[in-house]
Amino acid sequence: MNKIFAGLLQKTENFTIVTKPSLSLTVFRFAPSSWKDRPVEDFNKLTQDLFSRLSSRHDIMLTTTTLNGVVCIRFAVGSARTKEEHIKGALEIIKAEADATLQAWEQKDSNPKSA
Repeated sequence: MNKIFAGLLQKTENFTIVTKPSLSLTVFRFAPSSWKDRPVEDFNKLTQDLFSRLSSRHDIMLTTTTLNGVVCIRFAVGSARTKEEHIKGALEIIKAEADATLQAWEQKDSNPKSA
């Protein structure tokens, strides 16, 4: 199931897999393709903001870590009962929260006095 998740995640343009997926674990960060020239600190803060949104939900459980100065989110398939529909559902939750996180950043960037 983790291979399915990693494969689907690689097809998105807003996430980067940070380490090679291993067994049930995929480690990734939020890295929108439109952010090419941003410093790593911005990507770290954006990923942390996404993780904060995700961790406040009750329908998905993820963890975070920092690898070589890069803030990452960890996705682990923890049950033998996990089905492909669960993996796809988790990715849809992650993508929806990522869209909301990016939208909040864009609003903050366009209105710096309110930040």
